[in-house]
Amino acid sequence: MTEEKELVDSRDNGFIQTYYNNLHLLYVLNGSEFRLVFSMLKKMRYGADIYNVVNMTSDVRRTVSKEIGVSTKYLSNLLGTLVVKRVIVRIGVSEYIFNPYIFWRGSLGRRQESINIWNRWSKSNT
Repeated sequence: MTEEKELVDSRDNGFIQTYYNNLHLLYVLNGSEFRLVFSMLKKMRYGADIYNVVNMTSDVRRTVSKEIGVSTKYLSNLLGTLVVKRVIVRIGVSEYIFNPYIFWRGSLGRRQESINIWNRWSKSNT
């Protein structure tokens, strides 16, 4: 039996746009990868100068690994798999950007800028 969780009413614009034309990129995710994506989406930053970015420091990795029920070593492997599957790309030491063709959080006026960053980094990581 699964544990029921209460729904939370977020008043901080805690929503993320999902673009259905590219959801096929998520069809190949296994359960752990899928749980990691949704855990990371909750931590995605947006603001004046940065959009769609998650900072996966060692503390965040420990928290996320407990949340999704995997070891921190396996979590690192999952991050690499999500890069290969074009869901995220690594843009810094512990920073990942979500594919803005799938997910977006923030001003739509800034989405194209994130797409440009995604295109540049995803090409350099192939």
